[in-house]
Amino acid sequence: MLLGLHVKNLALIEKAEVEFTGGLNILTGETGAGKSILIGSVGLALGGKASKDMIRQGEDSALVELAFSVDDEKKKNALEALDIAPDEDGLLIISKKITPSRTVSRINDETVTTARLKAVTGLLMDIHGQHEHQSLLHASKHLEILDTYAKSRVQQLKIQTASLPYCPNNMLHYYHIKIELRLEAIRVLRSRLQLREKLKEKLVEALQAVLPIVAIVLVLSFFIAPLSPSVLLCFLLGAVMIIFGMMFFTLGAEMSMTPMGERVGSAMTKSRSLPKMIVIGFILGFIITISEPDLQVLANQVPSVPNLVLILSVAAGVGAFLVIALLRMLFSMALPPLLVTLYAIVFVLAAFVPKAFLAVAFDSGGVTTGPMTVPFIMALGVGISAIRSDRHAADDSFGLVALCSIGPILAVLILGIAYSPGESSYTAAFLPDIQDSVELWDLFMVGLPAYFKEIALSLLPIMVFFGVYQFAVLHMSRKALGKILVGLFYTYIGLVLFLTGANVGFMPAGNYLGQVLAALPYRWVLIPLGMLIGYFIVKAEPAVYVLNKQVEEVTDGSISAKAMGTSLSIGVALSVGLAMLRVLTGISILWMLVPGYGIAIGLSFFVPKIFTAIAFDSGGVASGPMTATFLLPLAQGACLAVGGNIVTDAFGVVAMVAMTPLITIQILGMTYQLKQRHASRTQQAYVDAFASLPEDAIIEL
Repeated sequence: MLLGLHVKNLALIEKAEVEFTGGLNILTGETGAGKSILIGSVGLALGGKASKDMIRQGEDSALVELAFSVDDEKKKNALEALDIAPDEDGLLIISKKITPSRTVSRINDETVTTARLKAVTGLLMDIHGQHEHQSLLHASKHLEILDTYAKSRVQQLKIQTASLPYCPNNMLHYYHIKIELRLEAIRVLRSRLQLREKLKEKLVEALQAVLPIVAIVLVLSFFIAPLSPSVLLCFLLGAVMIIFGMMFFTLGAEMSMTPMGERVGSAMTKSRSLPKMIVIGFILGFIITISEPDLQVLANQVPSVPNLVLILSVAAGVGAFLVIALLRMLFSMALPPLLVTLYAIVFVLAAFVPKAFLAVAFDSGGVTTGPMTVPFIMALGVGISAIRSDRHAADDSFGLVALCSIGPILAVLILGIAYSPGESSYTAAFLPDIQDSVELWDLFMVGLPAYFKEIALSLLPIMVFFGVYQFAVLHMSRKALGKILVGLFYTYIGLVLFLTGANVGFMPAGNYLGQVLAALPYRWVLIPLGMLIGYFIVKAEPAVYVLNKQVEEVTDGSISAKAMGTSLSIGVALSVGLAMLRVLTGISILWMLVPGYGIAIGLSFFVPKIFTAIAFDSGGVASGPMTATFLLPLAQGACLAVGGNIVTDAFGVVAMVAMTPLITIQILGMTYQLKQRHASRTQQAYVDAFASLPEDAIIEL
């Protein structure tokens, strides 16, 4: 233990004495008091590089002394091995004297070399600072650090080896096991460092996604549409929870949902059993849809139909269309003709559905492709395509989300015809009224347990299915399975935080903001402001990150995540603008959906195949929890203020958000195709130019 520090004529210090005791010792003082010089002097005494410039002005020399008490037998033995022995009381004094001509280091008045000094001080003291980690700088200490990390197992190994009779084979076995333990410790330490870096990366991404929305709402609340303190505080705390929720969810999706989907998809394809694939595909689609939290929101908005009936119908629709999507991949069916046929059926059925039920039916396609469904289904497509060897396999890995979005629309349309519901009632959003920080915290603490239970029930079917599949088919290693379980835990925590922040904090703010903006004399401002919010809010959708990353990986970077994100933002901005126009005018949603889907399907015949699949996947991905908990309340609040029909005019935002990316992503595909053609023509021109030259032509480079 370090007992004391003596500094004389060093830098600004004339003389200083510092005594240390056991436990925590703190050096305090104002800026310029000399704290850093004292800490630096310790580093000098331990073997740091010294310079004559460190000597106090006007003095001949500088001196630093450290007094140590050594009572640990292990350290005493190590010091004796270096021919250094403390005195009878265990006292060891290390000093360094700096003169203009040389520097002298001593241990108990014995002059020592710098190398020997560092070897001794490495046993006595460690410095952990911004740029100093004393023990980590010595290669001789690295094995000791690893052995300390795996102390219990190394100690057990030593005991077992000591009980064996001495022979070369036993010693060889001992060192072999010890090396394996050290390698395992390295792997664990490396994985922890990687996890720390991943968490930092995800936090930055979450901040970049959410902070623009927060900035927009704050600007609106201060200058255009003032929010009550209660609503604003709930919004800000909700934003914090959403940021950390996104951080944990995106990391968890990478570690669990993606590998689970890929493993299951690969195993399904390898089985080569079409009936088995159909059954498993339907079960997967069914249980994943039940696991989707946003489906509960939809069910609560349709009072004419029992919640369980609606949920089971939608789940059956997703299950059936996941089977269709898998069959399309297996038999390499073209996506555009299939979309034309299916959407034709959708719009024919829409003509027979009550107006009050129409918007809800199209919204269902968006809410069922949320943060739970998208990572698993997209990874499932990648896993299936990996087994196929043809050149279109990667293209066909997309399009699963697109087809799975049609299933709920058809299911809810059929349900609407069967139940023939009347005008659905609307329950106004709860607007918080809090008096202090305790009430604010209590408001969120009421929501957290509910979402802990809800997300646990949502994840349970997926975990049960994967557990059974792992036991029967996959047989993954313990290490890989452990990583997936850790990822599921991160996913669970992330979704709980995200949904709590979105529903308790963002939903009331969106509703109140919509009411205030629509009550302004210039209510048309709703359209450009809605477009601005839509542009940034899609970046905060958890599933969008999964899609963009998947696209970039599958296309080897030819379609960048940045280009995807920009195209999605533009698409969602347009959709929110159209949704606000519907709120202000009461235009039927079919007047926008029919032309929109017509343009999207028409473009699908002219753009590269992969862009069509990605575009229709993007529509379902963009309409996630943020849309349901902020944009939909925004539209509802605005509709309430202008005196419109909530059910027919406000609902449909999710459907609009799911439609416009189909167009913008395919336009991105057309741009990409034109660039490829231009590059090909330019390359061919150079080839032709070189081919026309005579054989003896001299080419200057």
